[in-house]
Amino acid sequence: MNLSSDFSGINKDLGEIKSALKDNIKKDDLTKALENLVKQSNIEQIVTNIVEKLLGTLKNEIKKEVNDKVTEITNKQNTEIQLLKSQNSTLSNQLEEQNIRLNSITIEMEDTMNKSYAALSMANYNEQYSRKFNIKMLEKRDIVAIHKLRSYKPGVPPVIVKVVNSEVKTAIMRKKKQLKNHVKLYDDITIKNRDLLKRLRRHKDIDVAYYYNGSVYGKTKDGLQITFDIFDDISYRIEYERTKDVNNQNGES
Repeated sequence: MNLSSDFSGINKDLGEIKSALKDNIKKDDLTKALENLVKQSNIEQIVTNIVEKLLGTLKNEIKKEVNDKVTEITNKQNTEIQLLKSQNSTLSNQLEEQNIRLNSITIEMEDTMNKSYAALSMANYNEQYSRKFNIKMLEKRDIVAIHKLRSYKPGVPPVIVKVVNSEVKTAIMRKKKQLKNHVKLYDDITIKNRDLLKRLRRHKDIDVAYYYNGSVYGKTKDGLQITFDIFDDISYRIEYERTKDVNNQNGES
């Protein structure tokens, strides 16, 4: 093998290539080619612009989706609110109607109660008036009628006596303390008036409570004498009479 001749051939070929390059490619051509190449900074800017556009598009889509969802929820809530308002209005109207009916019933009940109180008071007064000339006693006196009463106690049963008039009754009652042999006389008082007397005697402001000539009286500890009815609120009645008494005194002065 002839190495010298081979190397000589290679060198010859390289020389020809170099010569050809010198003839065909100039420095300006390389410069222009390099200028046309995209710089790294330009690539970064392009990528940044693309990313920003993508983010902007994505942001708008998300914003639109959120707005649509908010609008949907808002419309649904507004519909529910309107429904609740309508139901509330209906309930308010029904409640108003019930209040009107209740007020009407209350007025009727109060009127009925007032009439009942008046009727019971009148019945009690009439019953008491019918007993005006009666005396409960244990032996016969100046009488026009006498009836035996039921008694659950041993001994002589009580009797109820009707005298000829109130003067006779008053005269007998004035002398009842002089009666002997355990004979006792009492006014013939209705059950309701007896209950009223018990309430008066237990009241802290009442000094004396008594029955006289068909009515029940109470005398307060400050000396005010008041006629009471079976339906009276005792404390209220005392306060009312005290106020009226003070007003009368101021008017007189």
